[in-house]
Amino acid sequence: MQTVQACLRTGNREAILGALAWDLLCDPISVLEMGHHTIKDIRDGYKTHMSGFIDRLLEMQAEENENMVVFLAETMLNGREEREVLLCDIREAAADPNAPYYDPGFTAWRKILGYHVAENKLTQDHLSELLARLLKDMAWLGTEEDARKARKEKLEKSFQEAMKESGIPAEQVFGEIAREYGFPIDETDPVQDALRERVLETQIGFMEYSRKRERKRLIERVQGRTEHANDECTGGKGDAETEGPA
Repeated sequence: MQTVQACLRTGNREAILGALAWDLLCDPISVLEMGHHTIKDIRDGYKTHMSGFIDRLLEMQAEENENMVVFLAETMLNGREEREVLLCDIREAAADPNAPYYDPGFTAWRKILGYHVAENKLTQDHLSELLARLLKDMAWLGTEEDARKARKEKLEKSFQEAMKESGIPAEQVFGEIAREYGFPIDETDPVQDALRERVLETQIGFMEYSRKRERKRLIERVQGRTEHANDECTGGKGDAETEGPA
């Protein structure tokens, strides 16, 4: 498997930037915030900015870690099939089917650049999309290291302060906002609510199945490579002990 940095270096730069720009333009809030610019200006400016970010990442010394692997899985959002980027420790995943996934958003860039990219068909078929989504996660706190570090520290401090306060149910918060600003409040319908829950359960089941399928394929590929290497080292005897000198 290649590292993220190697894939960025040899990948289709224009396809990666195109996927990034498309994702940005599909976010109405981001577009509205830049409403005084044309769509073309927003797209071209963002692609230039992110291309410079990629150049800086390629100049870094990546910290290679073959145990950390990124891959794509299919998911479903609002009834529409999409793909998501997942990051796991292959050793943990092989030992525990419920092993956690990790968030690249708070991870040092040098480490992410040294993670390996899965050779699964889904991942390789949509490699530019994987790299674009990974870059978006890496850049969400900024594309300059000093600014990113400052924002990360501020965010972590705000999170710690929020955790000290008693939680308020989301429904209550949304209801208060609706009443304050005069937004319409949706009527309740037990039958519709039950159907909605079934839709959500199906979407979650779809997502979990795809995650497990792709991670299982990844583990099987890695284990198969390891067994092949063991066979070569033991003269085709697999895990059996080699004979000592006569």
